[in-house]
Amino acid sequence: MRLRAMIGYAVLTLLTVLYFLPKTNLYYKLEHALQPQGIIVHNEHINDKWFWLEILDAELYLQKIESLRINRSTIMLFGIYNKINLEEITLAATPAQFVPKDIQLAQFRYGLHDPLNINATVLGDFGKAEIKLNLYERRITADVEASKLMKSEFSATLKNLTRDKKGGYHYEYRF
Repeated sequence: MRLRAMIGYAVLTLLTVLYFLPKTNLYYKLEHALQPQGIIVHNEHINDKWFWLEILDAELYLQKIESLRINRSTIMLFGIYNKINLEEITLAATPAQFVPKDIQLAQFRYGLHDPLNINATVLGDFGKAEIKLNLYERRITADVEASKLMKSEFSATLKNLTRDKKGGYHYEYRF
């Protein structure tokens, strides 16, 4: 009985901390930290939900060039498992020359069970991509299942990727 009560108090404490966590302040701190890297988020509307942060209508600029617009984002920070969902992404004119401009969902996951990697799944008109960012090796890898649209209208972009045995495409970059 005593163990059950301790677990209940621990869960209640965790939920209370998550609820009162200054999510908006953390977001602005992150936004400020990204500016020296040339990453600017502009015109967004922020809603602090119970256990997550919702960001609407964000415009992302890379090196002062408009790169994409994100209709809705949700940021869930739970410490041991964190997730960011980006929904209804539209690429600006420059990146849209290389891939189809509409992305339905980009989901980023990070957890203590795999502390060296940030994993992502991206679904869009280009197809599907499984991405892994290794923080220790400073390496990004992506396995792409290209759509018919990507294969027919953006074949020049696919030529820059390595073809794998299953018919998909692979990309690797070290930073």
